[in-house]
Amino acid sequence: EQPRQRRPGDASPSSMSAAMAGLRTPRTWCTRTWRSRRTVVKAAVPETSEKTPASDEEGEPKLCILYDSDCPACKKEVNMLQSRDQGKRLKFTDIADPRYEAQKNGGVSYERAMRRIHAITEEGEVVTGIDAFRRAYENVGLGWVYAPTKFKAVQALAERAYNVWAEYRLKLAGRPKLEKLLAERKEKRKSLGLNPEETE
Repeated sequence: EQPRQRRPGDASPSSMSAAMAGLRTPRTWCTRTWRSRRTVVKAAVPETSEKTPASDEEGEPKLCILYDSDCPACKKEVNMLQSRDQGKRLKFTDIADPRYEAQKNGGVSYERAMRRIHAITEEGEVVTGIDAFRRAYENVGLGWVYAPTKFKAVQALAERAYNVWAEYRLKLAGRPKLEKLLAERKEKRKSLGLNPEETE
């Protein structure tokens, strides 16, 4: 048979190949993009585990809260925040643990942390008092609770009320004075082979 002659208007084999190649290119790019996005999403959402809710392995905490586990009121509030912290944005460090080290926690000593609440941001900034509470509540979706304290006058009043509670919280809980707690802590650290004089 005679080869079919190309009629006017027919596309040449080379132009058709180029067109087909052009059609395949977007599909390849999208596939690569989707795969890369799938990898990123998988890395950004780690698998859940049975570890402590505020552990570094499970997420990326935005705020580290220093708390006294021997304080009933403090422990109750920490439990509430942990139950609300679905995004694992908070990390809780127990200052009552004799192995607590100030150098690993923004330079905040046990004595300082016992006198008023301290929190450390992911940038390393140390915040205290009402500011610490406000940031903690914001991270668990309860920012409205402390939202009024963004006004200076309201925050000043809230700080005064908190300072009174912080000063008398040991007495209200029937616990020894801070001086006695500091002496007991030194003995505990000695028994663990740790430096009794904590450095900031």
